[in-house]
Amino acid sequence: MNAEPVHVCPACPVPLERRPAALGSHLECRSCHGVLINLAVLRQSVDDRVITALWQRVHASALAPSRRCPTCPKLLRPFTTTIGDSDVELDGCLLCQALWFDGAELDQLKAVSGRVAPPRRQQRGYGPSGITAPSFYCATDAFDAVSFIADVFFDFSS
Repeated sequence: MNAEPVHVCPACPVPLERRPAALGSHLECRSCHGVLINLAVLRQSVDDRVITALWQRVHASALAPSRRCPTCPKLLRPFTTTIGDSDVELDGCLLCQALWFDGAELDQLKAVSGRVAPPRRQQRGYGPSGITAPSFYCATDAFDAVSFIADVFFDFSS
């Protein structure tokens, strides 16, 4: 019988606990109440347009990473957004397609799901018809498909 790997909170050195959700699960810190949640699970309770806007911010972020993803060796990409009336800093993992929420930020997001500010950068279109790439491959001035592939397959954080 294989034991589940221990995932450590990126905010404090406490093991994360797996919590069930309707169609999946998320990881939660018992100490700081932070939550790591995959986009597919998050889409169950938050409007898809909000998730897309947040994921575009992960890709466009130019902030210096400082936390490690609890489920892979990559660094989480910090980004800022507005939830309700508050500016917050969230973190995203491109490889795991997951977002880290400190404390009550996830509950705040669910409460004001339709009111997250859209990303500041404009998305470029592809091809003659201007069709845009899916949100997880979104193209911005700071991100393109080549850097996405490099982020996923190569670790430049060392």
